[in-house]
Amino acid sequence: MLCDPVNRRALSPASLSRYDYILSRCAAFYKYHGINVKSSYADFDKHNNGLVTESQFYRSFPGPPDITEAEMRLVARKHRHPDKAGLCNYLKFHDDVVERQKAIAGDEKDYLDGQKTLDTVALAHHFQEASRGSDLGSIFEKIRIAVYKNGVRTTEFFRDHDKLRSGIITENQFVCGLSLCCGTIANLSRDEIQQVVDFYRTEDGRVRYKEFCHMMEN
Repeated sequence: MLCDPVNRRALSPASLSRYDYILSRCAAFYKYHGINVKSSYADFDKHNNGLVTESQFYRSFPGPPDITEAEMRLVARKHRHPDKAGLCNYLKFHDDVVERQKAIAGDEKDYLDGQKTLDTVALAHHFQEASRGSDLGSIFEKIRIAVYKNGVRTTEFFRDHDKLRSGIITENQFVCGLSLCCGTIANLSRDEIQQVVDFYRTEDGRVRYKEFCHMMEN
């Protein structure tokens, strides 16, 4: 049973940050799989007012499949009706998802525009050279499979660190982002993550995350 005791207090900054992370995962997953949040709850919304019971909110929550009960409870808390106990406003969640998907699409356009200046032939050759080593090649392959199967938009896990949109972040930021987006679903070990870091490392010790994202998603 997922339902919590009624708690209408505003989410803390830490909880809001966690919600933002969950929202990005949901938005990317729904976009990839063509899922519409509003349609997921339509059968329960007999009055067409955007409200469902909290148990209905959990029952029809459209994923992603790796979301935890604690994460689902946090989403429900975020969208509890302020005055009507036991009800959640799924339309607000739907609107949040749509806005996040627009933001993701905007980032992708900016990235693709920037890609026009890259020597893509050299970049592909660079990847092929890495793949000649069986260990590194197999690491890239299992990341790409995990990204494809789970509808992961890898850029989402790095872009907040790249305020100047340079395509480069620190090693620690890259390790954290890679662990969050692919560490579990691709079953990456610390050594495998380090091999990816070493491959995309710049001369000054930072990491070219946009090249990694481009190769994993295309």
